[in-house]
Formats: sequence, C-alpha cells, structure tokens
Amino acid sequence: MAFVVFCATSLSGCWLQLGDGPGRRSFVADETTLTNSTVNTLHQAWSVDLGVFPLSSPLVNKGNVYVSGGSTMTALAAKNGAQSWQTDIGTDPDKPTLDQPAFSGERILVPYSIFSFGGTYSFDATTGTFNDNGGTLHVIPYGAPAVTGTTEVYDVAAIQPPSSGGTILHMGSLAGFVSFGSLGSDLTASNPMLSGNRAFVSSQNGVLAFALDSCPSSPAPGLCSPQWTTPLGASGGMPVALSATQLAVPLSNLNVAVLDDATGALQWSASTGSNALQSPAIDGSTMYVGGASSVVKAFPIAGCGMATCSTPTWTSPSVGGAILKTLTVDATANKVFVVEDAGTVYATTNSGVVAAFRP
Repeated sequence: MAFVVFCATSLSGCWLQLGDGPGRRSFVADETTLTNSTVNTLHQAWSVDLGVFPLSSPLVNKGNVYVSGGSTMTALAAKNGAQSWQTDIGTDPDKPTLDQPAFSGERILVPYSIFSFGGTYSFDATTGTFNDNGGTLHVIPYGAPAVTGTTEVYDVAAIQPPSSGGTILHMGSLAGFVSFGSLGSDLTASNPMLSGNRAFVSSQNGVLAFALDSCPSSPAPGLCSPQWTTPLGASGGMPVALSATQLAVPLSNLNVAVLDDATGALQWSASTGSNALQSPAIDGSTMYVGGASSVVKAFPIAGCGMATCSTPTWTSPSVGGAILKTLTVDATANKVFVVEDAGTVYATTNSGVVAAFRP
C-alpha cells in the first residue's frame, strides 16, 4: 500500500491548504511530539477506506481531517477516523471530479472538472453543505487553490469577483497565454503559489509571475499579462516561496531553480539527481528536496556561492520508494515527516484509504 500524498500541520491543529500556506513551504516549525527519538515509534492509530480514489492531500482543521476523492468530500474525526460528514455531489451523466481542497475562512474550496471544463464548489466545514459558486468554468486542468485573505488563486489569467466576495485570479491550463506567446503553445500549469503581492505558476518550460493588485491587459480579451516570464528549458513543478524575495522551482532536468521573485532572474540552482517534479520543503535556512531517487537532500537557501550547487549539506537514508508529493521535514531530526498534526501523521493511499499514525 504505497503512500502517495504528503502534507503537515502545526501544533495549532490546522493545515488549511496544500503546502500548509499560500507559499507552499510545507514546514512545521514548532513540532515537538515527533522527534528523532519518537519518529521510529509511529504506529497506525486508525484507517478508513472511503472507497473512492484518487484521494487529495488531507486538510486538518478544528479536530477534523478533510479529504476529497471522485465526486465525494469527506470529513473524518482526527482522533479516531469516525466520519463527521460526507457529501457526494455526483449526478449521472454529468458526474464531477473533485480536485485538491483548500480552506478560505470557514469555507472549503474544491475545484472540480466535468468532461473538459472546471469550476469551484464550496463546502461548509461543519455540515458538508455545498454550493456551486458558478461563473468560473474554464478548460481543465484546474488544481489546488492558494488562498491568502480574500484572494483565492486557482490555476488561468483572468481576474473576476467570485459570488462570495473577494478576488479570484484564475490561472488555468495556460491555453489563453498562447495568444501573446508567453512561453509557447498548449501549455499546462502547475498548482499556483502566492508570495507577497504576486502569484507564481510553472508551465512546461518556465515560470510566470502575476501581480495580485493589478491586471495588465493582454492581447486576449479578459486575460492578464504576466508581470514577468522566465523560460527554464525544462518542465517545472509547483513553485515554493524560498524566502521573502526568492522562489524555488523543481525541474524535470534534475535541478531546482532559485529565482528572484521581483524580476524572475535565475540566481542559482541545486542539482538533485532526481527528475521527479517534487516541490521542496523550506525552513528558515534550508531547502529539502525529495524525488524519484527515494532520498531527501538538503541545500542552504542562500546557495553555495556557485551557479550550481551539486553537493547537498546532507542526504537522508532511502525511504524505500519515490517521494512523489509535497514532503514535510524536521530539520533538527533529519527525518522526512509526512502529514503532521501535533504528533500525528496522516496519509492517503492510491487505493482510497485515509490513515493516521502516532508515536
């Protein structure tokens, strides 16, 4: 039973979106229960077979674990896996497929797709009642929302107010970008990342940055021009906020590129030895990268004084399989932690099971 989704929460008991926050840093700064001496004592506390797959990365908030799969959104009690509620929005023949959820205030936002189009549902976190937000249909893929305040960023470049208030920057399959030739044609986008007043997304061969406080007009009506674009010559995964002024982008050419977030200028790159598009986890001084090589490598976020850093500061033992999704690490323990919530590790599997592990 291979674990295919990783995520974490802080001791406050909340992990509200993919990568924890809009910067996708995936780091637990104040975890004390899982340590170097206790991580090897983890045992399964509970598991629940939801009968739907693939499952999203779990969210954790106010004592519940939330996960989407197929046309179903489910809330489970974090303490024992008991079902708090489950909502199936499937209707034949137009049965939607739910993507990665994210909290926005008390709502759970869930992108969905039906055939070649996508939109967004919102669920009440307490009752599971859902609303079709409407008016946000785009060509899929859609992806995981990044949320900060009243700004909700999905994956096409068109800004419009959602029915619930605030601003949504829809960033989608990037097909609309072809009209002004930003990075090529028929591109697909990574999940978006937010840092400062910018939204970032990777495409097949580069990175685009968009200003959240303005929408420069593009040759394509209703779309926003990117603030900058940086071709990187390789497919890119989800960007991560490396610092207040930098972002890190995992690439299929075995590197992680570090860019200036204001200009897109390439500052340095880390040679990882793995071509999996694994987004790194970031703490205040170190970048941790997983991938197909089944190990985690650490690099200083300041770089090594050269254009390419080939030697990591440390390399973990093998975890026994490819690290395919966002990882979470504890720098003091030199351990890879999957989903943490005050000492609990949550994971979803490719067979539709949600499981919890505790020391």
